[in-house]
Amino acid sequence: MNAEKKVYNSLIQLDNGSNYEVVESITVIELLLTENIVDDNTFITFHFPDGLECKIKKNKISAFYEYDD
Repeated sequence: MNAEKKVYNSLIQLDNGSNYEVVESITVIELLLTENIVDDNTFITFHFPDGLECKIKKNKISAFYEYDD
């Protein structure tokens, strides 16, 4: 008997309403966004499931959440 493994994906939503699926966990995203050492105008590198990267300013992210596939 094989147990089906649940896959969790993270989504970030920008202040303009755009949504991006990224491989970073919610825990990592929360640490990056709440860390006071990282300035609001700093670009944070996120990784897409296909391996490509996206750099987004910290202050442009309005929401982040996790969903199961």
